[in-house]
Amino acid sequence: MLVLFLDIDGVLNSHRWDDLWVGYTFEGLDHLPPKLRRNACWLDHTAIYVLNDILERTGANVVISSAWRHNYTLDELQAMLVVRGFQHADRLIGMTPHLGHETRGDEIGAWLESTEHDVEGYLVLDDFCPDEFGDHADRLLQTSAGSGLRPYHVPLAVRMLCESATVMEAMRAEGWLDDDEEAT
Repeated sequence: MLVLFLDIDGVLNSHRWDDLWVGYTFEGLDHLPPKLRRNACWLDHTAIYVLNDILERTGANVVISSAWRHNYTLDELQAMLVVRGFQHADRLIGMTPHLGHETRGDEIGAWLESTEHDVEGYLVLDDFCPDEFGDHADRLLQTSAGSGLRPYHVPLAVRMLCESATVMEAMRAEGWLDDDEEAT
């Protein structure tokens, strides 16, 4: 099984979306409770379409690693994602544990150690700096809080999941870096 650890802030929403959604007409939210309806608006449907593309190309399952998991159940997160265009609700399989003051990398490690799933590979989609992920930093595809998940992330994510490439290997394979160049 392939697993995609998903952050929300800075991945499925961004400063770009903050500027666009004011005045945007949201449809299909009426059935959600007010708390979910209000927060579903923060989810950028174009970033969700990119996530759908990654999942369609890789068959990966999703584990929520976002701080949103502290305020919502998995079913509530699923409802908000689906109403904004998420097409793979059946692949939303869990959330990382909350370990207090530990890093997000520690929480991902705890999930990987405790899961009964046979995880063959994984990817972390997050806007946090690599230092936050410790041993999992080479599995991080870092997005920007400014623009979130964009179509140019898709080929990198596919390589990282399907070929077990590190982010550096994926960037080189996609021609983003020369063989002797390092990402900054």
